[in-house]
Amino acid sequence: SPALGSGNTGPTTAPSAPGAGAVSSQDSAHWAALAGAAGTEEFCQSWLAIQCRIIPGVTGGLDTDYAAQIEGALAALDNHDLVVVHVESPDEAGHMGSLDEKIKAIEEIDSRMVGRLLRYDKHPFRLLVLPDHPTPVSVKTHTPDPVPFLLYGPGIDDNGASAYTETE
Repeated sequence: SPALGSGNTGPTTAPSAPGAGAVSSQDSAHWAALAGAAGTEEFCQSWLAIQCRIIPGVTGGLDTDYAAQIEGALAALDNHDLVVVHVESPDEAGHMGSLDEKIKAIEEIDSRMVGRLLRYDKHPFRLLVLPDHPTPVSVKTHTPDPVPFLLYGPGIDDNGASAYTETE
């Protein structure tokens, strides 16, 4: 069962790699990967110090290939303990002020990505789903409001929330 909640996401520190002490930015490339679009390589190396997998068809826009992105992320789990998947399409739809496109992007994520993750059985894993910030279609920009999150996987207890929302 998932644990659901809401809160502001602030700066975090990298978790320890299995069998190691605190992870330095030089070590993190061995256990973390980002499955994303072209153009993120410099950001990954200079700011995150993690390996980037550039996946053909992943654009960061509304035309992104969700299935390719999640397959690339699952493949990265073979060699990494942490995989970060950044999906930009709901944010882009928010900036456009398009409720229809935002709903479509979220539905695509749910059907093509989350559904695939729930069928994945090669390795046990935990899943954290959250936006990096809200981008309401009504204001077309980022806001500092709390974000919903979902944490799912072995050892995660249900906290009684019934929906993935900003208020529960």
